[in-house]
Amino acid sequence: MGVLQLKSVGVRDNYFELGGNSLLAARLFAHVENRLGRHLPLATLFQFPTIEQLANQLRGPDTSKLWSSLVAIQPEGSQPPLFCVHAAGANVLIYRPLSRHLGKDQPVYALQAQGLDGRTPPLTTVEDMARLYVKEIRAFQARGPYFLLGASFGGLVIYEMAQQLLAQDQQVALLAMLNTNCPVYTLAKKMRCHAGHLMEYGLRRYANAVGTGIRRRLTGRVVADNAPKNNKAVDVEIQKLLAKDSSLDESLVRTVKAILSAEERYIPQHGEYPGKITLFWARDAKPTFEDNRLGWRRLAAGGFDLHVVPGTHTSMREEPNVAMLARELTRCLKDAQTASTVRTQ
Repeated sequence: MGVLQLKSVGVRDNYFELGGNSLLAARLFAHVENRLGRHLPLATLFQFPTIEQLANQLRGPDTSKLWSSLVAIQPEGSQPPLFCVHAAGANVLIYRPLSRHLGKDQPVYALQAQGLDGRTPPLTTVEDMARLYVKEIRAFQARGPYFLLGASFGGLVIYEMAQQLLAQDQQVALLAMLNTNCPVYTLAKKMRCHAGHLMEYGLRRYANAVGTGIRRRLTGRVVADNAPKNNKAVDVEIQKLLAKDSSLDESLVRTVKAILSAEERYIPQHGEYPGKITLFWARDAKPTFEDNRLGWRRLAAGGFDLHVVPGTHTSMREEPNVAMLARELTRCLKDAQTASTVRTQ
């Protein structure tokens, strides 16, 4: 009740239906660990979303040693499964609203970050994360085609996963990202992106965006003293996670910091991606000069598909905006399934 700030909660009330989110879940599970000495990954809430179910789980043997990054969000359905990768916040609760709108016939699985169990160390590079997640999805589904989705930082991971899967002679039918900034490093590429966005936004809007980005750097608006200084898309929840808050799970904070560090260091080594990249971009996200969507277009040798959807960097995957995102994604999934069927014939 204290975590959700409600006067009363029934033992069979669903956590998500009461308004629970990933940050509140972090606080809830930190309380569980402090009082009962049991560490539960946040994804436990997918299986046990009520007090009664959580209590029964806590009464049983400690199964946290049986760690897996792969989590079933919506395991039922006849369609090929969609594999989603966590954002910088490390956990996969963010995909529940989307999975509900995709419908009961669309299986949805997600990959949560290693380190959340409090036993295994967090992975510190995008390449290592992709390697682990490829191993886990291939243990579940031995061969492609694979359908991949990543929110924000997760988009970098699925880009790397797709390259690794192709190197293993596996088909990637869909590589879809939600508001993922393309890692652009050379001066020439940066200048091309600047020129492209100048044409897209117009002089006044572009100048305001650049000025905003510069002011942020000069005023030192970063999420934490030891967090990466150039992080491009850190949402409010992560800012709270990295603040000094003793009510939060230490393993979650440690894992988030490792992810942010990995994001800063990631430089794709594979060159162009031979397939198509699908990017969902938040319409209400404030443009900054780091907004380099054009970079993905240049990396996508097999085509680039851009969908601008309602919402901000975070709210695009939350109610009520997530309904439009789900409709667009459903069309992309169907098109990708049709194309993959044609390629295998």
